[in-house]
Amino acid sequence: TLQQASQAQVDKTDYDMV
Repeated sequence: TLQQASQAQVDKTDYDMV
């Protein structure tokens, strides 16, 4: 579960960069 939350945060950051 922790890994999933971490991945979700990375996804959000990726969108922020775009």
